[in-house]
Amino acid sequence: QDLSFDQGGPGQAAATFFLLSYFLLSQMVAIGYLLSALYEERKDRSILFWKSLPVSDFQVVLSKALMGLVVIPGLYLLAAMLTFMLVTVVLSLGMTFLLPGTALFDGFLMAGLAVGGEALRVFALQIIWGAPVFLWVLLVSGLARGQPLIWAMGIPLLVLVVEKSLLSEARVFDWFYAHATPLPFAGAWNPMMGSASIDLADGFLAAGIGLILFVLTVFGRRHFHEI
Repeated sequence: QDLSFDQGGPGQAAATFFLLSYFLLSQMVAIGYLLSALYEERKDRSILFWKSLPVSDFQVVLSKALMGLVVIPGLYLLAAMLTFMLVTVVLSLGMTFLLPGTALFDGFLMAGLAVGGEALRVFALQIIWGAPVFLWVLLVSGLARGQPLIWAMGIPLLVLVVEKSLLSEARVFDWFYAHATPLPFAGAWNPMMGSASIDLADGFLAAGIGLILFVLTVFGRRHFHEI
């Protein structure tokens, strides 16, 4: 019995489910990490210890930004692929035992590789796409004297109110909100079609704003100390 699962079949659907689930979880974990990354070291005054070491503020902020933008999502992507492969092996062994002659492993494996390859592209694009939001959260973490989550969400909401009051539209907030939405859920990825893309101009704008926020975060850590 041939259950090899062609393009768009159950194998690809299963791989997509695992990757999207882990991807969304990784974004939540990364935001949580960045929200406390600089705030906690000021709150418990461990920043005084770190500043006594021969490590620049630039290096510290860069390491934390890379952890949130690259390392955490990358580890979750790897975990998603390993989980999918484990489930594939278990299902294949079970189906082989129950229905001898069933071709399951090859179909699921090829589906996983196809979706996984596209997921790597999404992972790379998400770094640029989400940079303004992630680095905004890191900036708030380095400046807020309390309740960084409220500040991180409150200021964009204040911008929304001001825009709506003065301009009757919210271009800045809408743009920020779009980039706060993980790329696969922003309508920019169709896993069944294998297409992931962002507008080139918007990508440059996101990277530029992310760079500005990064510089502000380095400046903030240099001049704002313990709480």
